[in-house]
Amino acid sequence: MTLDKKIKVLHVEDQVFCVKSTDVVLKKMFNYESALTEQEGLEKLIEKKYDFVITDGSLESNHGEPDFETGKRIAKAAKEQGAYVIGVSSEPEAFKKFAGQYINYNHKKPLDLIKLINLIKEEYKNKST
Repeated sequence: MTLDKKIKVLHVEDQVFCVKSTDVVLKKMFNYESALTEQEGLEKLIEKKYDFVITDGSLESNHGEPDFETGKRIAKAAKEQGAYVIGVSSEPEAFKKFAGQYINYNHKKPLDLIKLINLIKEEYKNKST
């Protein structure tokens, strides 16, 4: 697979081990950043425009419990920016039902990195033509 550093990707995920495993691969492939909290993800979305945003469906909320509202806020902010939004959840159908209007593609955890990379490249190519 070739490097494509012009494709800007943000991954918002609160599970450190998930982020670290994707960071290693996606940083080599794309102009990639990650955020570990909803707040950090929203701040990055304000600072920079991304082509793709991968968001956990249920990030830890302010009251300490994961809920779909946090993932929905990230997906909504990314969609308003014009990003292609990839929702990732252990309950993808429930997240799609809750935030589907902001999600382009819904993926069940764990992430399949080969499938993800191919999806990003294909959608970027379609967007550019």
